[in-house]
Amino acid sequence: MVNMSNVSKNHPQHFIGIDYIKVFACFAVLLVHFRLNIQYTIPANIFGRYVALFMATDYQLFITSVPLFFMCTGYLMLNKRFSYQYYIKLGRVLLLYVICSLLTYMILVAVKQQTLSIGQIWNGIWSYQLISYAWYV
Repeated sequence: MVNMSNVSKNHPQHFIGIDYIKVFACFAVLLVHFRLNIQYTIPANIFGRYVALFMATDYQLFITSVPLFFMCTGYLMLNKRFSYQYYIKLGRVLLLYVICSLLTYMILVAVKQQTLSIGQIWNGIWSYQLISYAWYV
């Protein structure tokens, strides 16, 4: 239960339901990754044909975890006032992303001898394709 006497003006209400959704989404992310890592290692002859049904069902149910996080964040930011500090923090995140992208490119050059032009690197960074796992930035 939320003690409303300790709530500040900056955070007028705390929605416990959002916390429950985020907890569910955390477990859903874990289950999706668990499923992706074990789906071909379960012997079907021991566990039967229902393993494939379970794997397909849990994937479809738990793949919603990332959109749930986005929806929770959007809901919590609905009435947010964007200040100068907010944009400074956003700039830091983008700077970190650019640094990680360039480091990833240097690793690709060193390991796979993959070279790109400056324009391709620029487009790859800002289209989030240089690092394939950075789509969420």
